[in-house]
Amino acid sequence: MDCLCCADGGQGPTSETEFLGSICNLDNGKAKFPAEDGRYVMYVIAGCPFAARPWSVLSFYGIPSNSNTHGLRVIKLFPAAHDDGWFLQPVSQGEQDLLHAFPDAKCDSLTPTPEGCTPLDPRFFPEDKTTFHHISQLYEFAKPGFQGAKSVPLLWDTKSHTIVSNSSLGLSEMIATQMAPTMATRNQHIRLFPSCQTDDENEKQLYLQHKELVKQIHSEITTAVYKINSVTDGGEHDRMVNDYYSALETYQTQIVDNGGYLMGTTPKFVDLLLLASLVRL
Repeated sequence: MDCLCCADGGQGPTSETEFLGSICNLDNGKAKFPAEDGRYVMYVIAGCPFAARPWSVLSFYGIPSNSNTHGLRVIKLFPAAHDDGWFLQPVSQGEQDLLHAFPDAKCDSLTPTPEGCTPLDPRFFPEDKTTFHHISQLYEFAKPGFQGAKSVPLLWDTKSHTIVSNSSLGLSEMIATQMAPTMATRNQHIRLFPSCQTDDENEKQLYLQHKELVKQIHSEITTAVYKINSVTDGGEHDRMVNDYYSALETYQTQIVDNGGYLMGTTPKFVDLLLLASLVRL
C-alpha cells in the first residue's frame, strides 16, 4: 500500500468535482475496488497527455490492455470532441462530420462502424449499450448532476457500475502499486513510484523529490503549452515560450547528468510524464 492508494479500502476522499477512488490489492476483504483481472475499463483519448499517464504505466509493465478478461481493458474514444464532448458513437451531425474529417482515426466502438473501430463487450456499460455514446453519460450515471470536467482518463468498474477514478496521477500510481505486482509481464523489478511508507530516510527523500518534480513538469511542460496557446498578449506569449524552452533545456541537462533519466539510471513515473507531454506536441 502506498500513500495515494488503498486509503479506506480504496474508497478515496469525497469530492463533487473528481472521483478519487483506487483499485486496491489488500486481501483483507475491505477493498471497495479489489484488484481483479478484467473487472475494470479505462477510457482514454489517443493524443491526450493526461490519459497517456496511466496508459503509459500500463504499457511499461506490460499489463494486458486489449483483453476483456485479463489486465485492464483500455477503450479509446474518438479523438475529437463536439458539443457533447468525447464520444464512442456519433449522434449529432457535427459528430458525423468529424468522422468524415478524420477517416483514419483509430478508436473503439459499440458497433463495427466507423471502419477501423473495434466492437466492444456490452458488459462494459451501465445500461443498454444502444443508449451509451458519450463519456459524459458515465459521469452522470455514476453521480447525477456531477459538476466536474467530464473528460479522460476515466476508470470504470464493470461490477459495481460506477467510476473508480478520473485522476490521471492517482490512476498512474494505482496501476504501478496495486496492479503491476500481480499483473505485470515485464519490468517487475522497476518501481516507478518511490514509497513514503518506509523507515528508509533516503527513500522518503526520493519520494518527496519525485513528487515535487512531477508538479514542476506538470506546470512547466504539460500545461504550459495550453497556457501559451490561450494568451493574447504578444510580449507575454514570447516570455512564456522562452520559459518553456528554458525548462526543456534544464530537464535535458538533468537527464544527461543523472545517467539517462531525470532521477538517475532507472526510469521513474516522472520520466513517462515528461515523455507523454513531449510526444503530445
